[in-house]
Amino acid sequence: MEDRITIPFIGGGYLGRSLNIDSQRCVNLYPVLDKEGGKPLTLDGTPGLSEQFNMTTEMSYSGTLYPAVSADDGMAYNNTLFNSNWNFFDIGNGSLDQYYAFIRFPSAQIDPSVPAAAFTSAFLRLTAYDTRTPNITLYIYFNDSDNAVAPTSYAGYQALYKTTAKATWSITQQWNDGTQYDSADLSSAIAEVVARPGWTKGNALMVMIEWSGTGDDLRYVSSIDYLSGAEKPELHIAYSI
Repeated sequence: MEDRITIPFIGGGYLGRSLNIDSQRCVNLYPVLDKEGGKPLTLDGTPGLSEQFNMTTEMSYSGTLYPAVSADDGMAYNNTLFNSNWNFFDIGNGSLDQYYAFIRFPSAQIDPSVPAAAFTSAFLRLTAYDTRTPNITLYIYFNDSDNAVAPTSYAGYQALYKTTAKATWSITQQWNDGTQYDSADLSSAIAEVVARPGWTKGNALMVMIEWSGTGDDLRYVSSIDYLSGAEKPELHIAYSI
């Protein structure tokens, strides 16, 4: 973001090259001089006792979000069943039905002014609960909501609205128990939620993971309930303006 300001000439000296406003913003001040005489210019372009500066403000964020309580992650499956307090949840397609997984991340510190193009990285980091080999392709959405609330039933999951944007995660490697794996990039889907009129910094995001129809298999993911949360899901987000 850039703006232009005029600062009065003070005692023949400059006010400084930079000023830190806080940990996320920095203002850089650059004098504009007359090309021929090297004298400071006023706003109308004539020499005078004032200096014109460019003011550039940069805002960046990089952080990791986690589910907070047992009910923040789980699965809906077998057309009617639901669970959010096991040590793991399934993603993909099993012998009986598709498994729909969700992970809620409260207190997302993303300002609503952040534009879609500012997101530089966003991905899930999941820990395998078991060793699995067959390939599978998944779709990852976000709940299209201002402040996501975790479902408590199969019907509740199916009633959730999903973002139009989604990530396609093609898993072609073996998953080994206790190893972490990173998803495809989720920036577009997160940006869609943050762009909602009702989104506020500190609201909750919720991921929805569904089978794409390719690769008939399951992956087992450690939940927040397993090992007192030592292998809980992670959502990594970074943006820069």
